[in-house]
Amino acid sequence: MNEMRPMPGNQVGRNVHRLESRQKATGRAEYTHNIVLPGMLYA
Repeated sequence: MNEMRPMPGNQVGRNVHRLESRQKATGRAEYTHNIVLPGMLYA
């Protein structure tokens, strides 16, 4: 039978602060499919 061992650093269940949270929640986040560059072609 396998023995359950805690993950190193106690990562499970840990609250992680995300740097992009505020931008996503306010609709100001930039995504790669929204980027427009000079001379860019698209189909």
